[in-house]
Amino acid sequence: MTTPIHRTPTPDTSRYRPNAGLVVRNRKGLVFTAERAGKPGAWQLPQGGIDEGENPLDAALREFFEETGIPATDLKLVKEMPDWIGYNLPQELLKGSRLEKMGLVGQCQKWFLFDYVGDDSTIDLTKAHDHEFDSWAWRPAAEIVELTIAFRKPVYRTVLDELLK
Repeated sequence: MTTPIHRTPTPDTSRYRPNAGLVVRNRKGLVFTAERAGKPGAWQLPQGGIDEGENPLDAALREFFEETGIPATDLKLVKEMPDWIGYNLPQELLKGSRLEKMGLVGQCQKWFLFDYVGDDSTIDLTKAHDHEFDSWAWRPAAEIVELTIAFRKPVYRTVLDELLK
């Protein structure tokens, strides 16, 4: 089943958790992906919640550092999607989750494209504040949608098509 997405110029925080996502590409045009800790084969793009009063760009950079240990100085902002992308979490994931307890049904995301200007040899996920990922890889954008969990596919398809065009 495909999870529908919706686009809005501002986030609907009454029903959706505000979130920032990153598409980070290297000099070869490949995109950074990470495999969720303890979930072999669960690959995704970096993303995370926006704290109260935090702007989306700062949240994206903070989350990327917390999740990967890669500092903001290794990223160069290329562009930002104009709209927020919202989606509902599937019921089986929402049931009993922190989002459900907060009265929310999904996430609304602000996405950014960055160029990675650092050196791959310095990427070390063990330096990350949050141990969200076990491994990472640079991948062609076309592979990423197929590698992610079903409910994220429409989001990734939209984001990658728009940011990388």
